[in-house]
Amino acid sequence: MASGGKQRGLIIIVIALVLIAILGVAYFVLSRGTSLLSPGTQQTGGAAAPAPSAKMTSIVITTQKIPRGSVITESVITTLAYPEKDLVPGTFFTNPKDVLNKQAKFDLEPRMPITQAMLVTGQAGVGSYAAFQIPKGYVAVSMPINRLSAVSFAPVVGDHVNIIASMLVVDIDQNTQSKLPNNLAKVIPEYGATESDPGSLTATIGDKGGEQGRVEIDATLQHPVYVVPSEVQRPRLVSQMVIQDAIILRMGNFPTSELAKTSGVEPTAQPNAGGEASAATPAAPDIITLIVRPQDAITLDYLQQTGAKISLALRSAGDVDPAAVEAVTLQYLFQTYNIPNPPKTNFGVEPRLDNMPVTTSVRPTPIP
Repeated sequence: MASGGKQRGLIIIVIALVLIAILGVAYFVLSRGTSLLSPGTQQTGGAAAPAPSAKMTSIVITTQKIPRGSVITESVITTLAYPEKDLVPGTFFTNPKDVLNKQAKFDLEPRMPITQAMLVTGQAGVGSYAAFQIPKGYVAVSMPINRLSAVSFAPVVGDHVNIIASMLVVDIDQNTQSKLPNNLAKVIPEYGATESDPGSLTATIGDKGGEQGRVEIDATLQHPVYVVPSEVQRPRLVSQMVIQDAIILRMGNFPTSELAKTSGVEPTAQPNAGGEASAATPAAPDIITLIVRPQDAITLDYLQQTGAKISLALRSAGDVDPAAVEAVTLQYLFQTYNIPNPPKTNFGVEPRLDNMPVTTSVRPTPIP
């Protein structure tokens, strides 16, 4: 009996261990399968639940290349879906109506998102295209040019130039504002005047004397002589770099057509040998428009009104630093470059040379 009871107890223990092992395996399998299922992929009724989508908005982009200065129309823009969470307020336009009838500040490439910095604010047709190319605090002013004064037409739009002005200076009478020397007139005493009563003096304007001179003591005769000028006053030349770092806005005239806004020179048709108009060739510009400070614009206008000769000096690309320069006069040339004053000699050259010869370029004779 005792042995039978022990056998039954052993069988019960084995069965219990087997059941515990089965329950452990079942728990492990079930718990592992549940952890492998994400919340978005748990099955409901045998189908996977869809993941929630990000909220989208739209931004305005270009559909084709838009040249600078062109008016934005509906045919050159469209909208593109864009994640709302990634949109920074004020960066891109979201409403196409906000960009219509504005002008492109520079060339816009296709499929480019449009920002406020790319457009010209204001209504279309109000103001000029050139006006928004001028930085704030600056103005544009025009001046005539030729091949020599414009560095052989090398500068183009966007280049930086310095402006050199040369002018002739003369001495004038401060009271009459006329060029010296003054002219002398005869002075006639009043009729019947005596030495004790000279009366009044009358200047005869119609019968002018010579030009006003000065009294000098002759070194040999030790006698005063009256020295008068042998010719009219010679003006004195002075040159100075009056404006530095002016920006070229345009070479030549601005186009009158809004559709022909280019930065080059206006082409003109040239007749060929048969009298017919040939292909358009660039015409040499005779005027330049510069971006300068307001005070420099007044300076340029004054120089032009006074007839000063103005020349341009092309600056190196990227060089905007001011240069320390000095005004050039005859005295400056002789002292700085050690030019001697030619001595007086008892010989000379023949024929007599009174003016410097002008060297001109010789053009070849055209072949018939």
